Amino acid sequence: MIFLVNKMIVLIQLFFLSILVNSCHGQTVTRTEECKSRVANASKMINSFYSEKKQNLLSDALKEVEFSINCPETKAKSIELKISILSLQLQYDKASEFINSLSESDFSKSYKKNMQSYLFKALSFESKSDSQNRDVNFKQSIESIKQFIEKSKSIDKEAYYDLFFVKSKLLKKEEISKDLNALKKKYPSDAEFFELLKESFNEEAKQGTLQKVD
Repeated sequence: MIFLVNKMIVLIQLFFLSILVNSCHGQTVTRTEECKSRVANASKMINSFYSEKKQNLLSDALKEVEFSINCPETKAKSIELKISILSLQLQYDKASEFINSLSESDFSKSYKKNMQSYLFKALSFESKSDSQNRDVNFKQSIESIKQFIEKSKSIDKEAYYDLFFVKSKLLKKEEISKDLNALKKKYPSDAEFFELLKESFNEEAKQGTLQKVD
C-alpha cells in the first residue's frame, strides 16, 4: 500500500513537471518569434525612413531592436540594426559607445568592432569640424580592415566593400578608382567584382544614395 502511494506521488510530480517544462518551452518559442517579428518591424521602419524621412520611424525602430537584442537568435541582427539607426540619427558618439560595449564575437567578422568604432569617432569629429582627429580615426578604421584582409586566405568581398566605403570618406573618386584598378590587375580572377565595386562607388558618389537594410 505504501509503495502504491509513493508511486502515485511520483507520477503526479512527473505529470506537473512535464506541464511546467512544456509551458516554459512554449514561452521560449513565443519570445523567439516575438523577437523575430520585432526585427522585421525595425527593418521595415528603417527602409521606410529612406523614402519618408520621418524621425519617429527611427525612434520606433530603436524600441523594437532594444527588445529583440535580448534574444540570442536575433541579437546579431539587432546589433546591426541599432548601429544603423544611431548612424541615421547622427548619434555618432552613442554609436561608438554602444559598439565599444560589445564583444568582438558579437560581430559577424573580427574587424567589424574596431572598424565601426573608429568610423563613428571619425564622423563625430567631422561633425565638430575637427578634420585632424577625423582623419586619424578614419585611417585607424581602414587599418583594422586591412589587417583582416591581409590575414584572409581568399578575397573577402564584404571586407573590401567596407575598406573602400571608409576610404571614400578620405579619398577622391579618382583615387578610389586607381586603387580598385590595381586590385583588378593583382587579382584577375576577381576583376569583375572590383569593377562592380568601382562602378558602385562612382554611382553613389554621383547620386549620394543610401543603401536599404535587408
